[in-house]
Amino acid sequence: MNLFNVKTLLGLCWFFSLAISAVDSIDINERLQLRNELTLITQKIRPFLIDWQVKERLGNWLNHPVNNSYIVECQFKLRAFFETEQVLGPLCYFLRQDDKQMRLNYFDFIQKQILETKQALLELQNDPRYEEEFKNNGKVNFNLKAQNYLKVFRSSYDPLKIKNCFGPVLKADWDKIIKNDQLTFSPFQQTVTCLRELPEISTKNGNKPYFALNLKHEFINHPGHAISDTGWIPGNLVQYFDKNDYSSTLINTLGKKHELLPDLYPVNEAGSIESFFSQDPLKVLTHDEGFFSMENDPVWGQKNGIFAEIKKSLDAATDTIFVDIFFLGGTMGVTFAKYLVTRLEDPSSQLKVFILRDLLNHYGHDKQMLPVYNYLYAYSQKFPQRLIIAPAHINKHKSGLPKYVGNIISEEFVAKSGLQQHLSLYANAKSDHSKVIVIDAKTDHPMAWVGSKNLVDASGAVCYDDMTKVTGPAASIIQDDYYFDMFYALKEEISDQDLKNIAQKLNLPHSNEAELIAQILAPFDLLNRSGDGTATNKQAINRTYQGTSLVRIGLNNFDSTRTSAIDQVLQGIQFAQKSIFIKDQYLFDRNIVLALINAKNNNPDLDVRIILDPLPESPIVGFPNILYSDVLKKAGIPTKFKTIINDDLIRQEFHYKTISMDGKYLITGSANKDQTTMYGAFREEQLDLAHSDAALIHDREFLKYWNDSDETSAEFTDFDFQVPLGIKLDNQQFISLVRDLISILYDHVAQ
Repeated sequence: MNLFNVKTLLGLCWFFSLAISAVDSIDINERLQLRNELTLITQKIRPFLIDWQVKERLGNWLNHPVNNSYIVECQFKLRAFFETEQVLGPLCYFLRQDDKQMRLNYFDFIQKQILETKQALLELQNDPRYEEEFKNNGKVNFNLKAQNYLKVFRSSYDPLKIKNCFGPVLKADWDKIIKNDQLTFSPFQQTVTCLRELPEISTKNGNKPYFALNLKHEFINHPGHAISDTGWIPGNLVQYFDKNDYSSTLINTLGKKHELLPDLYPVNEAGSIESFFSQDPLKVLTHDEGFFSMENDPVWGQKNGIFAEIKKSLDAATDTIFVDIFFLGGTMGVTFAKYLVTRLEDPSSQLKVFILRDLLNHYGHDKQMLPVYNYLYAYSQKFPQRLIIAPAHINKHKSGLPKYVGNIISEEFVAKSGLQQHLSLYANAKSDHSKVIVIDAKTDHPMAWVGSKNLVDASGAVCYDDMTKVTGPAASIIQDDYYFDMFYALKEEISDQDLKNIAQKLNLPHSNEAELIAQILAPFDLLNRSGDGTATNKQAINRTYQGTSLVRIGLNNFDSTRTSAIDQVLQGIQFAQKSIFIKDQYLFDRNIVLALINAKNNNPDLDVRIILDPLPESPIVGFPNILYSDVLKKAGIPTKFKTIINDDLIRQEFHYKTISMDGKYLITGSANKDQTTMYGAFREEQLDLAHSDAALIHDREFLKYWNDSDETSAEFTDFDFQVPLGIKLDNQQFISLVRDLISILYDHVAQ
């Protein structure tokens, strides 16, 4: 072979290696940077987004007769560019302020709109449902349309040019312009003229400035904003698991151990942080006392299914393990905690572990869970370089109570009244409901587990659940989903003294608390944020493809400003063509019920079926899952209830939170289909999987239950219960009344 041929061959090899690497990896930095920038903006304007009292005051100001002339002009001129009231109302409010420094807040709302639109276009360009729509109908290629819009956004976005357009309004002297409550001159005309000169895009309604794009008008079945912060993520290996031991044998085994932990380790004695801190972590909670190891634990030692597969992933961890878990306790919680500590005690281990736990919602399992938390917290105070555990900070969530009730039972009232100590769930109906494990997120082989499985004997060990393992780029993004959860847990829930202890033991120089926390979180932070949340990592974050599955992450985030769990479900229903199968612990959200009915009415051949938890312990058996059973039945949508084993100590629940569409898509995670978990009061993590294998596994199990009278009840036909409290209504009237009351009380949650 001559020299020319050698060079040619080497050149071809180099070219093809670049081509392969371009296809076989993805840089996730842009998605994370965009989401982080939007998060920082929404934190600044958060009260205008979720605080109903602020919204109400703003509405009163906008509708006040004194402001009428100004508001009419402002909204008439700017509505063509900023159509949503969430942007237009605050925009007009801040531009009218006499304090010219305060006026500058107007741009946060414009920037929010622009960044959210860019997010949505990133998502839409790869959305497989729109790709199918084009293949089936051939009218509009929505993916290509989104790509073309995105090109304009990337080339045209210049915040300075938009700000310059608002110069005349920012300089306006309203005292001189407004006389007798009437606008004598409009500075908005110059702003409108300037905005119209900015780069345009072609829409259904003609050309518009690029930032004025109305997504709801341009894309079918779209809510008008990004459904996922980070869009559809390619290159993932998805494995779906929906089985564990449900047997009465396991229930009896765990029942015999139910009092072991609270008897040997009472929370205020041997189970306290102080007691655990003073002892060797490997010489407490021992096998001799009756506890298990991973190998002989009747839950973790199962040979296949959810727990066996999670154990394999934990064993493979080399860099980091992140856990956000609603329930962790009982003997299986002890086994999990001891496993982590044993791994961390290995001198060769480089592992770092971070755990979040909701301590305010225990549902009566506190004696089973607090000793496990205290054990891990004591270890974290000794060795923060190995493990940090913190209570989830849920006070930033909006209340899950009806708005006027939530106003009475405020955070201040809960803190001062002592009410919380008498309750098994948080008085303001807030929670971190996540069930997530992320492994080695900052490496090129990240793994994540997302689903419905709690890790406590009494509510998790024998429940019907599912967990999805994602290996690949989406796993790293799931880790980043929790950065601010971790940040505020350390900032708000850890004492100053304990935080100082962590700083000393980690030898972290810092100028302030926020910078310290950012340094503590560095092993888990893909963007290397500073204390104010600004991302400093501008380098590519490349992740090698591990499979071929598209994954879209849905979440209700740390401060309720992002609530995409409901959007995913509603859009999935709207796009379904052949079948919708739901397995859930709860389903009584009106918006979901109406979406199901509309889908069935629009397509009578659509096969919609639902299996729910029977809720045998409810004062009215099945309530609130029976709230809409009659309405669904009338629409041709049958409901059945899963048969479960009733046990006083070890509860078995039909605990899935899933919906499959057409045997191609599966939405799964921690969010029930109700008003509390769907709209932001609960922190939730959810996956939208374009993965037929997962959907088929789900549907096979669904149909197995549906067709077996030992597994499920007969289809719902009519209500069969005693109306409580001697109320003089029949069953149908009572349910209709309660249904209407709940709808009225919770109408605000979806706004």
